[in-house]
Amino acid sequence: MSEFDINETFDRGVKDFVENHISRSIEAFTAVIAQDPRHRLAYSSRGVAYLRMERVRDALEDFNHAVELAPGHARSYHLRGLTYEKLGDLDRAVADFNEAIRFDPEYGAAYYSRSTLLSMMGNIDQAFEDLQMYTSLTGKNLSEYMSENNIWHSRQMNLEETGTADVMDR
Repeated sequence: MSEFDINETFDRGVKDFVENHISRSIEAFTAVIAQDPRHRLAYSSRGVAYLRMERVRDALEDFNHAVELAPGHARSYHLRGLTYEKLGDLDRAVADFNEAIRFDPEYGAAYYSRSTLLSMMGNIDQAFEDLQMYTSLTGKNLSEYMSENNIWHSRQMNLEETGTADVMDR
């Protein structure tokens, strides 16, 4: 497969994912990885697709590969953190959110994820600080969260939004 074919296959996987043809997107990303085992985005994107299908262990394996291939890439740590959270390993999830923030201090999604997780863990002060940072970075209005009485949005919704963003971010 040429570089052009790899890119075309990857793009097809993204299109399939966006159109909710998740199995086909996994097949496309798998084909890319077979031709280029160092394609971080293919691992990351396939991991997101695996999460959409509730194949959490497969997703974790792919995010581990993505982190190994690009150890300073904040989104890979963030996605792996979301996966650890889904597996109930909250300490590892927080550690990965911390790494995402360390590598990209302006990556709002990592603050949001850490905020909601710390809130669930009872660390309300730090959770609120992270939420303030998230709103500062994204331009969201903190009072909207409080007035809606829904400060901590659905984790599943956030996972899907973040996953789609990562697949589309090249």
